[in-house]
Amino acid sequence: MSATSSDAERLVETIVRYLDHDPAACRRDADCPGLSFLPGDFTARVSASVREGDDRVRLQVRTEALKGFRPNDLGLIHRAYLTSHLWTSCYGLVHLPPDFMSDEDLRDDLRHLNFGAAYYARPDDDFGLRLFAMIGAIAIADAQVKADGLAESLGTGIAPNRTREVDVFHPILHVIQELRLGEQSEVGKWIGSPEFDEIIAIHGQAETSFGFSMYEGLTLETPFGDRSVLHRVYADQIHPQLGPGLLVTSQLPLFDDAAAVSSICAHLNFGEAMEWTGFPQIGCWSAHEQREGAYTPSHSTFLPNALHVPGLAHQMVLWSMERAAWVKGRLFPDQEDLSLYRILEERLDRLGLRGE
Repeated sequence: MSATSSDAERLVETIVRYLDHDPAACRRDADCPGLSFLPGDFTARVSASVREGDDRVRLQVRTEALKGFRPNDLGLIHRAYLTSHLWTSCYGLVHLPPDFMSDEDLRDDLRHLNFGAAYYARPDDDFGLRLFAMIGAIAIADAQVKADGLAESLGTGIAPNRTREVDVFHPILHVIQELRLGEQSEVGKWIGSPEFDEIIAIHGQAETSFGFSMYEGLTLETPFGDRSVLHRVYADQIHPQLGPGLLVTSQLPLFDDAAAVSSICAHLNFGEAMEWTGFPQIGCWSAHEQREGAYTPSHSTFLPNALHVPGLAHQMVLWSMERAAWVKGRLFPDQEDLSLYRILEERLDRLGLRGE
């Protein structure tokens, strides 16, 4: 049974309540299920859509972060995506890619730099809704906290007009501080998780995936044509803002200069924000320097200890695999994926490490 617009409206109101806001006090969208409110200097928006034949509702939380962001400035895009992994965590960047600047059919807010996340929820998915609301809250709070610094470091943007003291802003803006205060441990809760062995037992030696587990995480490869995507899970990482937690990364086997890879990352973040991909937009694409002068698109997501729950690490790996398959279909739709066995054999042959 397909989800309905009534389901979408109900879940939007649920997320807004989880964000500690009254739906009746929000501005309601005229064209789709959506509610907007102003927790601080930037407007936050929760919206939803449905699709025929799918029983899930696609939810989005988006907040403005830099109103003067210029997506057609290639130097700016370059600077943003070389550093985005340092100032994002569990949300992505949402803005128009450079070659979309003439499209007048898209919302004006996409011409700014937004922090955003998306999630596919069934009406009875209370855990997923609460998880998504917390990720949305982190994005909203980060936009308030980081806007001035981003405007200065990127050399663009209009810093928000500080006409009010932060203490009179909405309580949701203090969520990051509350997360740290509520989690006194400086050790990641996922360290030593049995999930890592369980994930590898299922996906570690298959035609479509290969990897190994460790006490502090796991490594997994999945096909990307005749090459492979490298997925890593780290349980021993400490985020400078959110503290200890789980870091999940996916590195594509595409190499180019920083400018070209930054443009690819902008398109991938935009695609996750605008398309019905089927997997959540949790985390951000950035340009990772693999070796001097050679960059690769890399996706990273950091989940703080406060979001720890059994089964979430496994789900994050599944979403990473889905995301990699989506990118492959988007960039190279006609290229067939080889099995992991064949990819590894050809890699050993190139290195001269496989015997007769």
